[in-house]
Amino acid sequence: MKLMSQIILDNFVIQLTGLTTTANKCRLSKFYTLDAAPSLTILRGPDKVTEHHGVYLDRDFEITVVVTAKKQQESLDDQVSTVLHETYTAITSSNNLGLSFIHEIELVGESELRTSTESDKPTAEIEQTWRVKYRHPIDNPSQ
Repeated sequence: MKLMSQIILDNFVIQLTGLTTTANKCRLSKFYTLDAAPSLTILRGPDKVTEHHGVYLDRDFEITVVVTAKKQQESLDDQVSTVLHETYTAITSSNNLGLSFIHEIELVGESELRTSTESDKPTAEIEQTWRVKYRHPIDNPSQ
């Protein structure tokens, strides 16, 4: 049995795999490289209990999507904007990632764009943070 937070992460990866710009370059990891750019890396954030409801716990789970872009034919800004839009559309269109225990998914915000011109192809990176609100039985955080 998997923890519900791991199921949510897995479904984030599923929802974001196959986007037009990043294709199958989406992974759950603590580490990421620029080799596969443009790509998405899903990072686990805090998973906080927000309320107790008798036999249930409400939680807020933060997930960060790291967008990595590499200068190709289009500008870095255009590539990052396109991927951010595709990511936003994919997550918000799913409503609850197909998981009945999720109550809401909301965009928390985006980091500042970080760029590097150290290689022959300039790169950029931006983080998009999401909050997933979900509920589980107090005695069983897995499914």
